[in-house]
Amino acid sequence: MIIFIDMSTVFNEEKQNKQIHELREQEEELLIKSLAETKFNVPYIDLASLVIDNEALRFIVEEDARKFGIAPFKLIGKNLEIAVHSPQSSEVGAFQKTVIGRGYKPTVYMASTRSLDKVWDRYEELSYAETSRVGGLDVSGESLLAIANKIKSIKDIAPTLEEQKKSKGYSISKALEIIMAGAIALDVSDVHIEAEEKQIKIRYRLDGSLYDALFMDLRQSKLMISRIKLLAGMKLEAILILTTRKLSLPVKWPISFYRKRRL
Repeated sequence: MIIFIDMSTVFNEEKQNKQIHELREQEEELLIKSLAETKFNVPYIDLASLVIDNEALRFIVEEDARKFGIAPFKLIGKNLEIAVHSPQSSEVGAFQKTVIGRGYKPTVYMASTRSLDKVWDRYEELSYAETSRVGGLDVSGESLLAIANKIKSIKDIAPTLEEQKKSKGYSISKALEIIMAGAIALDVSDVHIEAEEKQIKIRYRLDGSLYDALFMDLRQSKLMISRIKLLAGMKLEAILILTTRKLSLPVKWPISFYRKRRL
C-alpha cells in the first residue's frame, strides 16, 4: 500500500497555528494592559525588547517564581523592578515585604505570560553561572596542559574540538578550555572571539599578526559570551565592550579576550 500525504496541507496548518498563537499573544497583551490601567491601577510593561538583569533573579528561586507568577527583571541600585500576573495576590504582597526587608524598594508591573516566560527562561543561564567559579577556570592546570600537548599548530585546534564534541562531557566550557589550551601551546599573545553573520570566529595573535584558529556555530554565542564574562569576573548582563580583561588561569600564561562586536 502506498500512502500519499499532501505536505502543503501540513505546512499551511503549521503556519495557521503559528498565526493563531501570535494572535492570542497580542490579545493577552492588550487585555493585561487594559486590566493594569483600569482595574489594578499598576503600570503595564512588555518585556519583549528589554534586557533582563540576571542579578534580579536572585531574589526568588525559579520554582517559586513560576508558581507565584513573579518575575524580577531589573535591579538598579536598591530598586527592584518586578513583573507579575496578579498584582493583588498574597504571594506578590509577601514577596514585596521580603524585598523591603532586605533593604530594597520594589516596583511592581503587570505583564503577560510571554513577558514572564522571557524572565523565567533566564534562570537556566543563572543556574549555569552558579556552577562556575568567577574569575578562574574550573579545570586544573594539568588538564589544560594535557590538551596543549596535543596541539602543535593552529590546524590541530579544530580536530581537537571535534574530537571533544563526540564525548559525553562536551560543553561550551570544554570548547573554551581547548581555545585556552591552543593559546598556551602556541604561546599566543591574545585571543579574539569575533561574531560574524553565521558563525563565531576564533583568532590568535602570533608575532603581531592575527590568524584564524577556529569557527563555531553562532548559536553558541550566548553561552560563549556568558562564560567569558564569568571568567573575567563580569556580570552576565553587562554589555560593555570587553577589553584588557585578564582571565585567571591555573597556568602561568596571561591571556586576554576581546569582544569586537556586541552579541
